[in-house]
Amino acid sequence: MDAPRRRRWSQTAKDLRDFHGVLQVDGYAGFERLAAGNRVVLATCWSHARRRFYDLAENGSPIAAEALRRIARLYVIEERIRGRTAEERRQVRQAEAAAQVADLKLWLERELPGLPGRSKLADPIRYALGRWKAKRCGWPAWTAKPCAMRWCATTPKA
Repeated sequence: MDAPRRRRWSQTAKDLRDFHGVLQVDGYAGFERLAAGNRVVLATCWSHARRRFYDLAENGSPIAAEALRRIARLYVIEERIRGRTAEERRQVRQAEAAAQVADLKLWLERELPGLPGRSKLADPIRYALGRWKAKRCGWPAWTAKPCAMRWCATTPKA
């Protein structure tokens, strides 16, 4: 499934009524309902978090630039394991990426309180941290694949 034809929950629920597994999603809050039944695990796309830091880094934000560097390290791991079996990817993610992801989360949690609440930089940090609860898929359920999975439910511009 590419993108829901519209952001109406009834259409999304209909499209996914028989789906069981990992669903790569963007920030649309409606997807949380699918995870409530334990038949769907939500995987949040790193590219959605990454792009929120991009313009800020381009405009000189050292915190946004550091966030991009940390996310880029995860993309390097994903590039290296592309084409391997699911079990091999899981093992590499656990061995190499899990600690980096945990460190990224802690770093974001440390940075956020030092920013003004309405800061442009606070928004992407809150976005990333707000999706951590959905991440239950190995390292957690963030994926470095930019919405390339069979069931990627995202907006067309993602």
